[in-house]
Amino acid sequence: MHDQNHRLLTSNRILRQAEAVARMGAWELDIEADQMKWSEGTQAVFESSRTGGGTLKASMKGYEPADRREIEERCEKAIESGTPFDIETDLLLGEGKRKRVRLAAERVEADGMHPARLVGVVQDVTESYRARMALHHAAEHDSLTGLYNRFAFDRTLQQRLSEANGTGEEVAVLLIDLDGFKDVNDVVGHIVGDIILKEVGEHIAKATPEGGFAARWGGDEFAVVLPPQTGSKQARAIGKQLLEQLRYQSDISGHLIEMGATAGLAIGTSGTSVKELVRRADTALYHGKKRDPGKVHVYEAGLEQGNVARQYALNEVRTAIREDRIFPAYQPVVELRTGRLVGFEALMRITSRMGRRITATEVFPALIDPFLSREVSTCMIEQVANEFVALKRSEPALEFVSINASEADLLASGFAAQLMAQMREKRIDLSRITLEVTETMLLVDNAQAVRRVLTELRDNGVSIALDDFGTGYSSLSHLRDFPIDKVKIDGSFIQAMANDQHASKIVRALIGMASSMGLSVIAEGVETATQSRLLQQMGCELGQGFLFGHAEDLGQLTLGRYGDGERRSLSSAAA
Repeated sequence: MHDQNHRLLTSNRILRQAEAVARMGAWELDIEADQMKWSEGTQAVFESSRTGGGTLKASMKGYEPADRREIEERCEKAIESGTPFDIETDLLLGEGKRKRVRLAAERVEADGMHPARLVGVVQDVTESYRARMALHHAAEHDSLTGLYNRFAFDRTLQQRLSEANGTGEEVAVLLIDLDGFKDVNDVVGHIVGDIILKEVGEHIAKATPEGGFAARWGGDEFAVVLPPQTGSKQARAIGKQLLEQLRYQSDISGHLIEMGATAGLAIGTSGTSVKELVRRADTALYHGKKRDPGKVHVYEAGLEQGNVARQYALNEVRTAIREDRIFPAYQPVVELRTGRLVGFEALMRITSRMGRRITATEVFPALIDPFLSREVSTCMIEQVANEFVALKRSEPALEFVSINASEADLLASGFAAQLMAQMREKRIDLSRITLEVTETMLLVDNAQAVRRVLTELRDNGVSIALDDFGTGYSSLSHLRDFPIDKVKIDGSFIQAMANDQHASKIVRALIGMASSMGLSVIAEGVETATQSRLLQQMGCELGQGFLFGHAEDLGQLTLGRYGDGERRSLSSAAA
């Protein structure tokens, strides 16, 4: 008896220690008497000195009201059928305190000494529950703004679309992109940029109507699923309100920061996938950013035409680079008075897989892509360098070859060194190379970097030509601020001047101004002998256009395209 009592005492102590460590306790319900008994561990969980909880119904009072009926039903079912249960709920304590507890129980049948009982355990799982909730929150929320993340957005949008498929309702999605945020990071740094993004997230959360769902899409883009049954007109109004909330102006460290946002709106119907709906909203946003930022732009099927053209251009140029189908075609630049060929402009051409020649205009969207434009420039510079000797041999009087630069070229580190190294490797005098730039390239944020590149090239002998001269907003300041040697008057003025006195006066003024500054003038787009004569009368020296020849590849040029007979025809055309 003594040994048994000792073992029992030891077991009870171990049980109490286990209960304390696991933050759990045991309980039992005498089914017939409807009376509860609690262990010390249960008392600790409930923070109560009572050894019992009274009746089953009375013991329910401590649990979350929304869960009480379910717990009671689980207990009744376990009593009647012996079905065990395991459930989590909130335990409500005094002064607003609550715990998360796990409750499990099963029926034990009566024996000769004890009545039928419902026995179970209650465990304080508050810490593990909070850890799980934190992990769940982290998995679905953006750590910076506190909004839902892209994963949660996709899941919620899929759920809304699935519900819409059953009811026929429309689902509206807004994609929002901040305007001018890149300038914020460049001027005041990413730390301040993150603070602003956090504020933006708060504004979007407040402005999202009840039933909506806001998420950070990535970077400075946000996405909002609007409430069910939101029509197009109402969706635009909500989007407008959101954009008004995101107008930002502040003086940070002496810098005036101004920022806004543009939105793309798409509305899905039965059968629309998440990917397709988001793509439509993104298409509307992309076109809106380019054409009219700061507003809500609704997706229309017509927007796809531009998108399809862009994808065609990107794919065509990518495959042409990979398959070595890009080549330079050389259009002549002639002396207007004599028709003498003095130079070529190297224009990018692509031979399609079907053998058709594709011009730069047809794939223009790809040529403004910063990555592809650099790859195209690299191909063109390399081929011009390789073909220069053959060009010179075909045209001994050749004075220069022009190569077009892209904005990405001028902003890329090492572009000037790369161009000069390739020419020197082929022993080409850099004074025979002209680099053509457009006015839009001189309007980039980092104009100082562009000026450094152009100055480095010019100091080493490369001539700099300003293309499309006269079409920009600040041509005169460009001539003052950048190292320009030549100007190329845009062809639209040349083709209009015979019938438009204003165009004629503009051309005359541009020629006079450039000449007075010691700059060479090349008239582009010369297509008729009348245009050539008018340009000569105005004092223009050089011309380029279909009147003097189309762009030809090296093979055609070396066949004598500009032999003596051709020169005579150019001379007569110039006259």
